[in-house]
Amino acid sequence: MKREWLAALFILLTLGRSALKEVERTAAQEVRQRLGGGEVQVQIRPDGARGLTEGRLKRVVVQASHFAIQELPFSVEPLYARSGVIEEFVLDLRDAQLSGLRAERIYASIPNVRYDRHIAMSKRVFRLSETGVGRSEIVITEESLADYIEFKYRPYVKEVTVRITPEKTVVTGRALILVGEAAFRAEGQLVPRDGIYLDLADADIQLDGETVVPETARALEQWLNPVIDAVKDLRVADALRVETLRLESGRMIAIGTARVPSNDFYR
Repeated sequence: MKREWLAALFILLTLGRSALKEVERTAAQEVRQRLGGGEVQVQIRPDGARGLTEGRLKRVVVQASHFAIQELPFSVEPLYARSGVIEEFVLDLRDAQLSGLRAERIYASIPNVRYDRHIAMSKRVFRLSETGVGRSEIVITEESLADYIEFKYRPYVKEVTVRITPEKTVVTGRALILVGEAAFRAEGQLVPRDGIYLDLADADIQLDGETVVPETARALEQWLNPVIDAVKDLRVADALRVETLRLESGRMIAIGTARVPSNDFYR
């Protein structure tokens, strides 16, 4: 009797793992479709043997690279059932361009994500219904930030370069101003604001090699900032919020909170 029970358990687990692999493949295909291409891999680790049958997943990791999108490929849709749970939902995105800004890496670890277990098993796709709040880290190089500034402010600026160091950030280029075109140089500190903005603060601004008067500097700083607006520019404010910014030679690392965005956020 014990041998028959063990055989039945082996068959159940084998079938469960087979279904799991199929869910991984189908989920990867769906993510790739939402990204419009790129390299995608999905890995699912259940919470033990009972996790296969009860919909408890220890970890789901989505790895993707080399893609460009206008919004994140996942959202929470509360109408779906909360019958399954993912203890840790991980997004590991590399060479990801989001609304014109290229991130070298976006890493997010989100706890307690709920999903519709019936749909996952019957249709082999994930439909997320609830999210916890975790941590995120976003790495952006100075070259990518320069490209983004030129993209955001065209046709008013061109030939933009950015130099990031732990002590300061320098932005140079050419700008169209009231009297024509001028070379500009802005030196200041990149700082996060309210979790959704990135400013170049306390900037010393020069036009054609001459330091501008304080009133002009304030006006130009107000026009430039925010350099990045997570709500209007990137549409990720419901998902990624920046608490601190670590500046290294040639790149910045934004550290903050992460959650799966609400489906209503993109409507």
